[in-house]
Amino acid sequence: MSVITSGARRIVATVATSALILAGAAVAAAPAGAADVKPTVTIGKIAKKSVVKGKKATVKPVVRAKGNVKILSTTVTVTKAGKAVAKNKKSAKLGTGVYKVKTTVTYKTWTTKTTTKKVTVPLTDGAAPMMCKASDVEKIKPVEMLTHMADVACTDPKTKGTVKFSNVLFGYDENDGAWYGADLRGNGIAFEDLMRTTSQESYVIPVDSLKVTVKAKTKVWSKIKTKKSVQTVKISAK
Repeated sequence: MSVITSGARRIVATVATSALILAGAAVAAAPAGAADVKPTVTIGKIAKKSVVKGKKATVKPVVRAKGNVKILSTTVTVTKAGKAVAKNKKSAKLGTGVYKVKTTVTYKTWTTKTTTKKVTVPLTDGAAPMMCKASDVEKIKPVEMLTHMADVACTDPKTKGTVKFSNVLFGYDENDGAWYGADLRGNGIAFEDLMRTTSQESYVIPVDSLKVTVKAKTKVWSKIKTKKSVQTVKISAK
């Protein structure tokens, strides 16, 4: 149903002139999500190691993160008897002995910010890809070709934006075999069967375009954070 016939256009024009459509439009609220895990960075204990004489063991940071965390870097600075062995390295190769190992982690956390925005639904062959359902269909006193009134809820499959229209006036076009309603700008809402009100798929056919209010989520990042921990690591001989 990519074109609007002359009969349907007459219905659309009648509704627009009547100014009785879209008494209320509301964007459906997004369901509340599960509680977020608190962002946490933990520096774990580096296990003791043993090596064959003349060999070295590799020591790396042990870091765990939970929640909305992005690890930027993990390094170790190693000293032995007060002397530097490695400084700000991703890992260090150590021979037998007792070492002081400082682990440094830099990271960011984020929160999710929800905003609403208007999205223009693109047209494909003259039809916007909206999925709609009608409810509370009732007969009205005829106004030219208009004979019924209903509430309509539509969803844009691409953006998941939803919009509800109240008290939409409809008329039946015998040439198309479809029911048509319209808003004040002339955007048409078409149903093959207005009376089948449950789980019904239909099409919104704008003359120009259809704007839908949707919610968008963006990440808001914290400043760079640093966490440090010093521990003793023993490398023994096998």
